[in-house]
Amino acid sequence: MASLGYLLNAIPQVLTAKIFFLMVGGVGIGLVIGALPGMSATMGVALFLPLTYWMTPAESLVFLGSLYMA
Repeated sequence: MASLGYLLNAIPQVLTAKIFFLMVGGVGIGLVIGALPGMSATMGVALFLPLTYWMTPAESLVFLGSLYMA
Protein backbone atom coordinates (compact mmCIF):
# COMPACT_ATOMS: atom_id res chain seq x y z
CA MET A 1 0.00 0.00 0.00
CA ALA A 2 2.97 2.31 0.43
CA SER A 3 3.59 2.28 -3.33
CA LEU A 4 0.10 3.72 -3.88
CA GLY A 5 1.05 6.65 -1.68
CA TYR A 6 4.19 7.23 -3.74
CA LEU A 7 2.14 7.15 -6.92
CA LEU A 8 -0.36 9.66 -5.56
CA ASN A 9 2.48 11.96 -4.50
CA ALA A 10 4.05 11.79 -7.96
CA ILE A 11 0.93 12.78 -9.92
CA PRO A 12 1.10 16.55 -9.17
CA GLN A 13 4.78 16.60 -10.11
CA VAL A 14 4.15 15.00 -13.49
CA LEU A 15 1.06 17.00 -14.43
CA THR A 16 2.77 20.36 -14.90
CA ALA A 17 3.08 22.55 -17.97
CA LYS A 18 6.87 22.19 -18.14
CA ILE A 19 6.62 18.38 -18.16
CA PHE A 20 3.93 18.53 -20.83
CA PHE A 21 6.06 20.72 -23.11
CA LEU A 22 9.09 18.49 -22.56
CA MET A 23 6.94 15.52 -23.53
CA VAL A 24 5.71 17.21 -26.70
CA GLY A 25 9.26 18.30 -27.55
CA GLY A 26 10.60 14.80 -26.94
CA VAL A 27 7.97 13.27 -29.22
CA GLY A 28 8.73 15.82 -31.93
CA ILE A 29 12.46 15.22 -31.74
CA GLY A 30 11.90 11.46 -31.62
CA LEU A 31 9.83 11.60 -34.79
CA VAL A 32 12.52 13.55 -36.60
CA ILE A 33 15.26 11.19 -35.41
CA GLY A 34 13.18 8.17 -36.36
CA ALA A 35 12.69 9.53 -39.87
CA LEU A 36 16.43 10.01 -40.45
CA PRO A 37 18.10 7.01 -42.08
CA GLY A 38 20.72 5.37 -39.89
CA MET A 39 19.42 6.87 -36.64
CA SER A 40 17.78 4.69 -34.00
CA ALA A 41 15.87 5.48 -30.85
CA THR A 42 18.83 4.47 -28.72
CA MET A 43 21.13 6.77 -30.65
CA GLY A 44 18.65 9.61 -30.23
CA VAL A 45 18.57 9.11 -26.47
CA ALA A 46 22.37 9.03 -26.41
CA LEU A 47 22.57 12.27 -28.40
CA PHE A 48 20.13 14.16 -26.18
CA LEU A 49 21.33 12.77 -22.84
CA PRO A 50 23.63 15.77 -22.14
CA LEU A 51 20.61 18.11 -22.32
CA THR A 52 19.08 16.36 -19.32
CA TYR A 53 21.95 17.13 -16.92
CA TRP A 54 20.28 20.40 -15.90
CA MET A 55 16.77 18.95 -15.55
CA THR A 56 15.14 17.34 -12.55
CA PRO A 57 14.93 13.53 -12.61
CA ALA A 58 11.22 13.56 -13.47
CA GLU A 59 11.74 16.01 -16.33
CA SER A 60 14.65 14.09 -17.81
CA LEU A 61 12.86 10.74 -17.60
CA VAL A 62 9.77 12.12 -19.31
CA PHE A 63 11.82 13.81 -22.03
CA LEU A 64 14.03 10.82 -22.79
CA GLY A 65 11.13 8.37 -22.51
CA SER A 66 8.97 10.29 -24.96
CA LEU A 67 11.94 10.68 -27.32
CA TYR A 68 12.57 6.94 -27.21
CA MET A 69 8.94 5.94 -27.66
CA ALA A 70 8.33 8.26 -30.61
